[in-house]
Amino acid sequence: MIVESDGVTLHLHERGEGQPVILIHPGPGLDGSVFFPWFERLEQSHRLLAVDLPGNGRSDRKEPADWTVQKWARDAKGLAESLGLETYTLLGHSFGARVALQHAVDFPGHAARLVISGGVAHSGAFDHLDHTFESFGTPELRRSVERAFEREETVQTPEECHAAWAEQMPFFMAEPDGAAQIELEKLWRSVAYSPEIHRHGSFGDFDVRAQLQVIKVPALVITGAEDRITRPEESRAIAGPMPNAHLEIVEGAGHFPFAEQPDSYFSALRGWLDQSSQL
Repeated sequence: MIVESDGVTLHLHERGEGQPVILIHPGPGLDGSVFFPWFERLEQSHRLLAVDLPGNGRSDRKEPADWTVQKWARDAKGLAESLGLETYTLLGHSFGARVALQHAVDFPGHAARLVISGGVAHSGAFDHLDHTFESFGTPELRRSVERAFEREETVQTPEECHAAWAEQMPFFMAEPDGAAQIELEKLWRSVAYSPEIHRHGSFGDFDVRAQLQVIKVPALVITGAEDRITRPEESRAIAGPMPNAHLEIVEGAGHFPFAEQPDSYFSALRGWLDQSSQL
């Protein structure tokens, strides 16, 4: 599905019927397809709208100056307005969680509900990574993952993007080389990777910690208990100042809890969606 919003062409992966949920993908450099097949569990009750943000996937890539968290937050608002959504839930995972948080503080109440999945409230939350790498895996695996993160900033082709993501994958998982990682690597071969976003996107000035209290809509903050990227303490710090936030920690999951522990993740998500819809 193609949507025109504020002069930008947005590509959507649309599934299901019911209450609309806009899904903001992880990345940067990935696309909305990465939510599936896992989020198909919600198709019977929700209209899922997984957008490729500008500069990502099959959406417009023509304005690198607009590839910022602040502009992507406006794009999410514009998407909802272009679709005529009177009420909707906004769910962002990882990089997408930053966009969802920015949207929530810039446009309070525009989204009726908010889901922050594997998120952080400021870019400095990643400063721990060098220390975290030191205790990860074998020396050989550690070097492979570190090189993959370093290459991410200079990738030139979609194939190089996929290779970098695939080599980073063990670091994302509570169980490196487990079934969930194998499934993710297989499914992500079909992602419309965007190497340009790594060279031209702007993410360093993201910090909404001082504005979290303005987010008064019902919010679910959910993360993996063994997430090495966006650690559980970051989710606790997000949920704390928000007056209507519920925190959920998924045991046995790393940075992609919906893939590693789908039963636990979607039980929590579906239960919260059902409960918050009654408020």
